[in-house]
Amino acid sequence: MDEPFYLVAGLGNPGKSYEKTRHNAGFQVVRKIAEKYGFHFKTDLNLTKGYVAEGVIKGKKTVLLMPLVYMNHSGVSVEKCREYFKVPLDHLLIIVDDASLPFKKMRLKMKGSSGGHKGLESVEKQLQTTGYPRLRIGIGRDLMENGLAEYVLRDFTREEQGEFVNIEERATKVVETWLDHGIEAAMRLANVKT
Repeated sequence: MDEPFYLVAGLGNPGKSYEKTRHNAGFQVVRKIAEKYGFHFKTDLNLTKGYVAEGVIKGKKTVLLMPLVYMNHSGVSVEKCREYFKVPLDHLLIIVDDASLPFKKMRLKMKGSSGGHKGLESVEKQLQTTGYPRLRIGIGRDLMENGLAEYVLRDFTREEQGEFVNIEERATKVVETWLDHGIEAAMRLANVKT
């Protein structure tokens, strides 16, 4: 029997105005992976409500997803894509921003709570479980002035955008390690103290 697909879903908000915002860290990482492996996204509103690209990474059939619904509904797109490609829960990886982690830090967990993240809340509601891997990309809170909602929807500063290139590369390595060697090896890489 064929090995099932792996699904890497980066969460964010669709549209040009959100492209470089902190809340779209998940989108940015997934785009970087697609660029590295020559994957091409296609719009799939009917089946998955997202931008979908597929190919092979580290010998694994892999689907990349960026939901085309807003963050607090992104679980709908994730579940539709998971059902369409018949992806088991342990073959699903969600990538999101996390303001509770310092900028440049990341955390990979096999399961856990949403921590108040609206995208993860939506995913949990649709999957009806918290038992799926998630990679949190730290966006920090140091520059927050007017509350979390306003902060995450602001663009990264020019300096942060420059540094985010390294974050994308490191997150890509974490995803590759997850695909090639499994979640525990990927956690050792992602969860280092910096």
